[in-house]
Amino acid sequence: MMRLNATSLRAVFDDALDYDAYLATDPERGAKWTLIHDAVALTAPQRTLVTGFVRNVKILVSSGIWCGDCVQQGPLLQRI
Repeated sequence: MMRLNATSLRAVFDDALDYDAYLATDPERGAKWTLIHDAVALTAPQRTLVTGFVRNVKILVSSGIWCGDCVQQGPLLQRI
């Protein structure tokens, strides 16, 4: 069993696919993610908030490209 600590999480993060590579694992389903991604945009205040972050934040997402909830949430996280 893997313990959740900085070292193990870093290893998982380093081995993970980036967004585009993940979508390329299933182009048909990935296209649905792209539709959602293209349909959303940050408002000006949201963009100001996000670009004001001074620290590099790493996000590790565990999802299934086939998962309906993931299809909705994954593109939103990518947009941010």
